[in-house]
Amino acid sequence: MLAFQHDLLLREPADAVPPTGWHGLEPFHAMDSRDACLPAVHAALDSGIWRVSTWLDSLRVRMLTPDEILRHDPQQPAFSNVNTPDDFAEAEQIAREVGGL
Repeated sequence: MLAFQHDLLLREPADAVPPTGWHGLEPFHAMDSRDACLPAVHAALDSGIWRVSTWLDSLRVRMLTPDEILRHDPQQPAFSNVNTPDDFAEAEQIAREVGGL
């Protein structure tokens, strides 16, 4: 999925390519242009705005659709929470199965 996001960032007039899944925007999974995004992040923080999705409003954003996510991340391990040693072991197993390790 990251390679597809990177390609979109290079091909399309976009500063950020965040995925939008069935649960909404996933701003922490965005691929973005550092040169375009850093000033927006600084401006938001200087204004006391801490919500990540807020600074995306000032950028050219190309949302990654749920269908595109499924095409490039069919099992969607990118959106798994890894908070415990058991979660980590499960994530490693999934990565082995899909060839990520």
